[in-house]
Amino acid sequence: MDFNSDVYSREKKFSSNLQLHIRKKEYPKIKQALRKEIHYPDYEIFLDAHDLCFIHKNLEFITSDYAEKKIDYVKSQTNITRITDLRKFIF
Repeated sequence: MDFNSDVYSREKKFSSNLQLHIRKKEYPKIKQALRKEIHYPDYEIFLDAHDLCFIHKNLEFITSDYAEKKIDYVKSQTNITRITDLRKFIF
């Protein structure tokens, strides 16, 4: 019971802090470029982050699927300049 209560409480806190974003544009050329190196659905998530960069200039993207070569590729194709490996935060 304690576990279920904790999960429910965390879900409520998460939902109250969540801000949904609907992508303003589709960026077909960037999508095509990302699909060459990044698998689905990750390239869609990167496209959402790319679109958010027009609203939040200092956006930092955090991922657990970090591969230096692919991250550099994403940075070269999008407006995302800061991509951090989530594993740096796990002790």
